[in-house]
Amino acid sequence: MSRPKANQRLGRLLGFVTGDATPLPQRSDAEVETAQSEDQPGAQVAQMPTREDAGAALDDFDRLLKEGRVRTLFQPIVSLSDGSVFGYEALSRGPIGTRLESADALFKTAAQRGVAAQLERICRFKAIANASAIPPGCFLFLNISARVFEERNEALSADVVDQNRLGQGRIVLEITEKEAIEDFDLFKRTLLHYNRQGFKVAIDDAGAGHNSLRAVTEVRPHFIKLDIALVRDIDRDRAKNALVSAIIIFARRIDAKLVAEGIETVAELTTLIEIGVEYGQGFLLARPSSVFAEPKAEIAAFIRERSSASRRAPAPKRTTISAVTRRAPALSPSAYTMEVMEIFDRNADLDSVVLTDGDVPIGLVSRTKLYERLSHRFGYSIYAKRPVRLVMDDAYLAVDVGDSVDDVARKVIHRRRSEMYDEVVVLENGSYSGVVSVRDLLHTMTEFQASVSRYSNPLTGLPGRTLIQQDIERRASAGTPFALLHVDLNHLRQYNERFGFGRGDEVINILAETLGSTARSIDGPHAVVGHLGGVNFMVLCRESKLEELGVTLMVQFERRVASLHVSRDASHDSPEQAELVPPEVTLTLVGLSSSRSPMPSYASVSTGVARQKRTVRNLRSSSFVLDGLIVRPQLGRRTG
Repeated sequence: MSRPKANQRLGRLLGFVTGDATPLPQRSDAEVETAQSEDQPGAQVAQMPTREDAGAALDDFDRLLKEGRVRTLFQPIVSLSDGSVFGYEALSRGPIGTRLESADALFKTAAQRGVAAQLERICRFKAIANASAIPPGCFLFLNISARVFEERNEALSADVVDQNRLGQGRIVLEITEKEAIEDFDLFKRTLLHYNRQGFKVAIDDAGAGHNSLRAVTEVRPHFIKLDIALVRDIDRDRAKNALVSAIIIFARRIDAKLVAEGIETVAELTTLIEIGVEYGQGFLLARPSSVFAEPKAEIAAFIRERSSASRRAPAPKRTTISAVTRRAPALSPSAYTMEVMEIFDRNADLDSVVLTDGDVPIGLVSRTKLYERLSHRFGYSIYAKRPVRLVMDDAYLAVDVGDSVDDVARKVIHRRRSEMYDEVVVLENGSYSGVVSVRDLLHTMTEFQASVSRYSNPLTGLPGRTLIQQDIERRASAGTPFALLHVDLNHLRQYNERFGFGRGDEVINILAETLGSTARSIDGPHAVVGHLGGVNFMVLCRESKLEELGVTLMVQFERRVASLHVSRDASHDSPEQAELVPPEVTLTLVGLSSSRSPMPSYASVSTGVARQKRTVRNLRSSSFVLDGLIVRPQLGRRTG
């Protein structure tokens, strides 16, 4: 739709809100440019403390809508692997220097006027119209509230279709409502309605509270945007680091991408890259602007260097319990209970005291259990001046210093409930070495699992993206000819919606097993099979085996997964139930050989795969493209 027509339609929308069909005036280029320096870190939100100020703000708001002075800014969302721009988030603001400049003041005033939903649509329409010049391939992240889903109106789809430059497939609906969603079932059904039209979904402020976490677990979005509070000082806060690492594992499990918001320091950026967050957004990368800005060249170069260094790091080794062992005081069992109490009083962070006979532990005294016992009637009088062995636990858990963290964790889980949080005693050659708290144990496990997940996929156990990338670059550097087969699983989201995620995981595992067995049988030890994440796999093999491997994989996979394509309610023959069966899961295979100069890098391989996948984008059956030509297994030959 042309810009004049878009302005006419927006003018009608404004007239609907204000009751005045005043035409929308055009803005000057100079007025647009003044928006580029806004949203400084730490900027104060405009306050309306007095009744007079509030009344003036309402008058300003009416005038703002009549004059169409809602502004749209765009902030880039940047890949933390290569520094390129993945998409832009559209942000709505009031006129610069006014009471309504901030988004909070703008929408708060709209709520007071009772036109929040209408203002939201105006902002959405302007964002889509202004995004018609978005760089090719970039996504538009569009903020919407839960009311859009609850209303389930067609306005959102109409706004997008009418622009015709920006299709639904490039729009990410970013759910920003922090208030409770009253009808979650309706919310999910409406979300599915938009999902089927091609829109993607992001859950904002993940980790900010129960609401966002519930949305993540029940909606299974395409993107998860981390709350800014989790990103702030993540380089110095071990608890935030551990929580984000756990969210990364979960996101990869449901095939969602993570976006870290509010990145403001180089240290935060470095940590996010190292733990494996895919995308970032924040003032350090680029500020909101009326134009489609990109990160500064030095920031993009830094991201590429840190990402490359992170990929070159060796895979994590199994952690032993010695890494988290600390020394707790050891006393003789004949010491008085009062002495243990004095030790606890002097050391506020101390949770346990170990009782030893020589160097051999014979009991454990927990701070919590000791004071619980002393709090009973006459407890202090009975035990304070008597030997501490009378209040010790002799059924403590003892492990060897060489035991792995996960082995110790399994032992902790199988203890009685009353002993679950007691510290673990660590032995070295049978002698007392130290203790480990359950908190430190779980934290270390989370960090280790996050590191492992970067090298292997948690669902299939296959090598992950980092190891495959290292293998490609190693073969390319050595000048060894090789071929690769990229495998993409289609229609799994629809399959999950019909049959559940358990069945979807079953399909993914069948594909992983088929890939492994096929690659081993055809190319033996020369083949390397990896799971890049979600529904994307890759096989590295010899060039002479590539076509045979791809054709065999298609045949074997379709044979193994055929039974899962049929609804388990297939005994019902009604047409209505037959229509519920989703499209069959299919494969898209892209084969690339490397017998050319220069040898390909991982980045060039990814570009080549994406380009060739477009060749068979609209095919409904499994397809195989080999060096630009379609391979038809039934005919046993390639075609152009």
